[in-house]
Amino acid sequence: MVSCSQSAEVLPFKSVVHTIDDTVVIPVITFSPYSNFLKDHFYYFHKKAGYEYYKTISLYNSLSLLIQTYRIYIKAVELHSDPFEVYILLYSGDRVFFSDSDRSSFFYTYPSTQGVYRHNSRIRPKSFVFYDCIYGKSRAEVEANLKKISIFNRRLNFNRQNNAAANMENAVNQIVEVAKQDKEIAGWIKSIRTAYTYTPRNIAETEVKSMHSYGIALDIRFYREKGYVYWLWSSTFVPEWWDIPMEKRYRMPEKVVSIFESNGFVWGGKWRKFDTMHFEYRPEIILWNKVRF
Repeated sequence: MVSCSQSAEVLPFKSVVHTIDDTVVIPVITFSPYSNFLKDHFYYFHKKAGYEYYKTISLYNSLSLLIQTYRIYIKAVELHSDPFEVYILLYSGDRVFFSDSDRSSFFYTYPSTQGVYRHNSRIRPKSFVFYDCIYGKSRAEVEANLKKISIFNRRLNFNRQNNAAANMENAVNQIVEVAKQDKEIAGWIKSIRTAYTYTPRNIAETEVKSMHSYGIALDIRFYREKGYVYWLWSSTFVPEWWDIPMEKRYRMPEKVVSIFESNGFVWGGKWRKFDTMHFEYRPEIILWNKVRF
């Protein structure tokens, strides 16, 4: 099994701090979102760069959430004063860009409900080095991290890193338990025609790597799908696909979506470019949108 992380036994780190105006490399002493060394210098550098205080708080808290969600992979945070830049240093030796402004491309708005959204609520990180390190940098590395799990009576590959496979199993088991008392959910499970997870490919009509390439996404198709399923397929019939009303789109049962979200998965039905058959493991997005700084 390929892993970019090291044992937690190397903690705690000793902080390495030069003068306040120099480039500072601050190993993360604790994975608390409010580690004093990191917080104090982050606030100072961001303020020095001319950003308003509330934007500083928001960006710092976003960084803290990323550390919290991927804590066993993150070794240190590198701060630069002039110009302001933040990098994440990983145990793998990789150095990943986090931000040089008042926001980070790691996060995007994930609505609490399905709706017709005109803004792009699905922003991809500028660099996939971060996810490459966690889930695998090559096809061979990803496949070494895959394990077979049961997903609605199908044996499918899912990435074991960062508890992705474990959380998928938890979500599926919880849905199956609910189905024992809920006829709608039981019928939903029976109506599943096919499901797939790991597929090395890019997102359709883009050069952007799909989360299926990491083995952390699930697509589910049904024998009968009432409504438009996917924005790209829909665009053939409805040029202004973004205005397709909710009642004409396929809708997953709310209980199913809620269970997946509680286990760290986002549902593509809530994106502007809707993909109602799709779930992907992005625990940082779920957590960030719960607190929304």
